[in-house]
Amino acid sequence: MGVNTGKAYSDECKLLTPMLDNIVFGARYFLGDAYYGKEKIIKKVEELGMRAIIPVKDTTHKRVRNEYRKKAKENYEKNKDIYKKERYKIEQLIGNIKNEFKDRDNLKDLEMARLHVIARFIIYNIIVLAKIIFFLISSLFLKVALGIRKINYLGFFKQPLLFN
Repeated sequence: MGVNTGKAYSDECKLLTPMLDNIVFGARYFLGDAYYGKEKIIKKVEELGMRAIIPVKDTTHKRVRNEYRKKAKENYEKNKDIYKKERYKIEQLIGNIKNEFKDRDNLKDLEMARLHVIARFIIYNIIVLAKIIFFLISSLFLKVALGIRKINYLGFFKQPLLFN
């Protein structure tokens, strides 16, 4: 996941394009809502070796004709389960950041607003990393202190099940 900023009401596809140009490593799938179903975006995603899973739909009077959009539509139909299973994670992350740091700033300078958004994502990632490190250290301490040979984790932040 990446972060890019623009002026109020900026076109998200225009913000996404430079991010796609700078991708260092790819993924198997590119999940996006229907707005990202534009030919330019899908073509770039395909060039990067990712499968575009975007809900491209026929309109009332026209069917999808573009080759790239047809392929994205087919990928979506085949992989609806992946889309529904994974997309909420991104929405949840953005929601968590908005809840943690509020979602509005009264800043007049665009550069300062950009720095605020990027700083929020960086700080949020540091907090998550700190929680993971704390969890791993405390579980290691628990393992050593109790002499447990095996700890079965059912999730990062859930209580571990202990087995002797």
